[in-house]
Amino acid sequence: MRVGVYHPRYFAPPTEPLEAPGFAARYTSSMSVILFGMRLLEVMFFVGIAGSAVVVLIASVEDARELFSKSDHAPSAEKTPSA
Repeated sequence: MRVGVYHPRYFAPPTEPLEAPGFAARYTSSMSVILFGMRLLEVMFFVGIAGSAVVVLIASVEDARELFSKSDHAPSAEKTPSA
């Protein structure tokens, strides 16, 4: 099974230039599927990066709000009462 681009050099006689009309590169049918898959993965990758950036931004804002808030915190549950 041949996958990829059929290079025009293999179809043209060696004396003709590769830019001659009628010698355009042609794709196999499986190469079209591969190219579609590549584009789909690119879109998924960048959507994932954008989603991760939003999560980091929201978490940073909430952490900064909690860090700089002036509310009194309840005493820790780890302290033992003195008897």
